[in-house]
Amino acid sequence: AEDVFENLTREHPKLADAHAALGSLGLVRGQPDRAVLHLARAVELSPRDPGFRNQFGVALFQNGDALAAEAEFRNVLAASPEDVDALLNLVEVCRAQSRYPEAADTIKRAVRVAPQEPNVLTAFGTLGLELGDAEAARIALDNLRRVAPDHPAVRALEETMATV
Repeated sequence: AEDVFENLTREHPKLADAHAALGSLGLVRGQPDRAVLHLARAVELSPRDPGFRNQFGVALFQNGDALAAEAEFRNVLAASPEDVDALLNLVEVCRAQSRYPEAADTIKRAVRVAPQEPNVLTAFGTLGLELGDAEAARIALDNLRRVAPDHPAVRALEETMATV
């Protein structure tokens, strides 16, 4: 697949999707520096695409540039305040920097936007556990069991909560 997308970017250097695909491959392969390079080009070519900006932010974050990553997620949210991926990515940046009040506010916003989304419920439960809020974690787990009983986070949250 990589060869195909490399050829596409050579033959069609303004094809943002091909650059984004190479960036995604870089993320999957644990090569965030390579992902940043390709996703920066995708964002340059298609600056209003929230998916490209979100992926670019993830690559920046994985490459150690939390400030630039946060800026990308905030750019997405400025244009699309209910973008769940940007909200969840911003939660991760805040958690990594121990900015828990902001992480909590952001996850609450994500829950309001997508209360049935398994990834939102997982992040809500995980953050609840990190903050020592067993009630929040229990609410997240109960809702996750209801909407996605086979989701891997159900078991992970159950196991973690059993030790708390």
